[in-house]
This record gives sequence, C-alpha cells and structure tokens, in this order.
Amino acid sequence: MAGIHSDARISFKVPAHVFFPPPRVDSAVAVLDRIPAPGHSERAVEIAATAFNQRRKMLRRSLTPILEDPADALASAGIDPTARAEDLSPGDYLRLAVS
Repeated sequence: MAGIHSDARISFKVPAHVFFPPPRVDSAVAVLDRIPAPGHSERAVEIAATAFNQRRKMLRRSLTPILEDPADALASAGIDPTARAEDLSPGDYLRLAVS
C-alpha cells in the first residue's frame, strides 16, 4: 500500500546501541513522500490486502474471493498465477486492478 501511495526511501540508519535492550537487527528511519493516488488505487489496495491475507498461497487461489476468474485476470495483467502476494510490485497490483 505504501508503494501505491508514496515514494519510500531510507533516510538514515539507527545503530542498535541506542535501544535498550539492543536488538539483534539493524534499524532505519524510512521516509514516505506522499504522491497522488493513481487510478484504481482503491481496487489495487483491496486486491493486495486479500492476497496478503493468505500470503503463502498462490495468487490464483488467494484471489478467488474477490476476482471472478483469478487465472484470467492474472494472465491479462501479465502476472504469473503461481506467484505469491510478496512477489508482486505495487505496479503489478495496479495492473491487476484494471484487468
């Protein structure tokens, strides 16, 4: 959703020693610069949310509740029906929203 509504970038990294207790992961501050919503963005967000609700399933199965023929819609958008939710870019979700 952030990729559809904003341009994201890492502003700076935060070292672990500034936290207590120090985490075992690296941290960073991300900046989201809002951009105008592209056409069909609400539908793209709905599709992404449905896909991520069952993110370990292939898209052709996870999108069955909201798309009449998921395999056809995925093919029309040029997306592999065996892909999973995390494999798609924001642009892929926007193309799927108009197919």
